[in-house]
Amino acid sequence: SEAEATKQDIVTSVTATGTIEPVTSVDVGTQVSGIISKLYVDYNSEVKAGQVIAELDRTNLISELSSAQAMLKSAQSNLDYQKTNHDRYKALYDKGLISANDYEQARLSYVQAQQQTQQQKENVKKAQTNLGYATITSPIDGVVLSKEVEEGQTVASSYNTPTLFKIARDLTDMRVIADVD
Repeated sequence: SEAEATKQDIVTSVTATGTIEPVTSVDVGTQVSGIISKLYVDYNSEVKAGQVIAELDRTNLISELSSAQAMLKSAQSNLDYQKTNHDRYKALYDKGLISANDYEQARLSYVQAQQQTQQQKENVKKAQTNLGYATITSPIDGVVLSKEVEEGQTVASSYNTPTLFKIARDLTDMRVIADVD
């Protein structure tokens, strides 16, 4: 029996498994260790760039700042004393009333006091910066895809910044990550 060849569509299906992910997402972490004192967003919350999304307990950070400020005051007092002492020794040295060694000793103490004061100023700046890190804000406008922490949980900042939230910029711009048979 003969049959005439006809044109037809061949249908095949491909099975794939995978995930749908946003093209742009950001992991939000913390630069300092501490206890999560307040969460302002949850899974699926819409957020704006700069919006406060969580806060860490500030008690230890405030204490570190106070301590750094006290050490700066102490260093500043020492610097004031060493400057006065240096000026006095310089006047005496210029008149030939003390040895070069005595003058050099006073000058060295003055220079060291300047360096120590500068170091303490840097410690205050660092403590202020760390206190600022206790307020965690969203870096982008988007939607919270995941919340990895709960209030009262301790987060430890080390070499790897712990992820607190994952925020997607635009859920209309998605990609499929699939394994095709």
